[in-house]
Amino acid sequence: MPTVDMPLEQLRTYTSAATEPEDFDAFWDATLAEARAIPLMPEATPVDNLLPLVDSFDVSFAGYGGDRIRGWLHLPAYRSPGHRLSAVVQYIGYSGGRGLVQQDTTWAQAGYAHFIMDTRGQGYGGISGGTADPHPSAGDVAYPGLMTRGLTSKEDYYYRRLYVDAFRAAETVQSFPEVDANNVILAGISQGGGLALAAGGLAAGRLDGIRAVLADVPFLQDFPRAIDLAQRGPYPEIAAFLSRHRERYEHALEVLNYFDGVHLARRATAPALFSVALLDDVCPPSTVFASYNSYGTGNPRQSGQGSTKSIDIYHVNGHEGGQEHHWVRQLVYLNENPRPLAGRYPSQTHAVLPRMACQDHRYCGTKTEEQLSALSTAIMREPRVDVLRGSGSDEARGQVLHRRGPGAGAGRRTMSTHQLPCRQNVLTRPVSASDSTGSHV
Repeated sequence: MPTVDMPLEQLRTYTSAATEPEDFDAFWDATLAEARAIPLMPEATPVDNLLPLVDSFDVSFAGYGGDRIRGWLHLPAYRSPGHRLSAVVQYIGYSGGRGLVQQDTTWAQAGYAHFIMDTRGQGYGGISGGTADPHPSAGDVAYPGLMTRGLTSKEDYYYRRLYVDAFRAAETVQSFPEVDANNVILAGISQGGGLALAAGGLAAGRLDGIRAVLADVPFLQDFPRAIDLAQRGPYPEIAAFLSRHRERYEHALEVLNYFDGVHLARRATAPALFSVALLDDVCPPSTVFASYNSYGTGNPRQSGQGSTKSIDIYHVNGHEGGQEHHWVRQLVYLNENPRPLAGRYPSQTHAVLPRMACQDHRYCGTKTEEQLSALSTAIMREPRVDVLRGSGSDEARGQVLHRRGPGAGAGRRTMSTHQLPCRQNVLTRPVSASDSTGSHV
């Protein structure tokens, strides 16, 4: 089998040669203290996403320097009133942004609050974005891309701003009344995986409630080896820049050392699921294992307690990794996590209730799990009924649309209205509420 890195048996024990700066913790303490001195000021405005089973909100919050960072918050539309949801904070891969409001609602479909953080200065690649990077260093001499933006100093480096944004995104999600602040999961692929690890490491000892980190083929790990080894993707931007600015090589590595995910992963305490692809020439496997092997081992000047962690290995894949197969794996992992991630639907059977029409009080009232399961089975055998969003009396009466079978003619639909007097006794749609910070969900 072809290889882009060392054999698997060596990867399992590989550790990065990067030695973290003596003032690493002091630098990040000061950076986050400066950021948190600025009020978070989260705002969330409802957006019509055309998806009847998901409620979406256009969110903004104060990131690094108080810059307004955008995001999407997706919630299951038919969630139990007063029931706080576990939340997944999703970070995006390099060059991507938060995308269209309907573009990714997968975690909300699974019953979680799903927050997608836009990436400052990105969104020009495969997924669009809308958050600027107004920092003065954004205009410094740099190689095209973001890897060398502000590389002249650790204070001005681009990823200082982005790591702070990622940390404050977790704080923002915790501020929403629909979210269980003690059950927040950080997730992402490639750059998103690196940001999840960074936020998880920065949260240790500073922000409670981080219950898991899901880092897929993470970027921003073990910079010295990555620069030498990566054949494609963002890492070669650094090599290309330094091939012209030869005198900056040592200083550039010193700056990057403050942002190496290996050092931040070492400090993380939440359970973690990694993934790695052994033919990945964008984020070489050894750089991923460097982070995985250091994850949760503690500050090298202190005694680390270790963290529950596991890694899924995709032997014949490149940077695409496990894709949809790994997302299923993450769902299973969160369900089996040793620290229960409460806060989703009280029962999986509730997820089918939005398709019900409460005719003759057939589905109303208090139901046991066994009764709900039996009802769910019966409903799934009936013609599908979709609850439509409406306004005025139609919404109050529960207007529904029946989709006819083939005998009704292709594309034909027949409208009818059923009384749904008890739908709110089972599941209810959310009501916007404002808090003192100005956020409303």
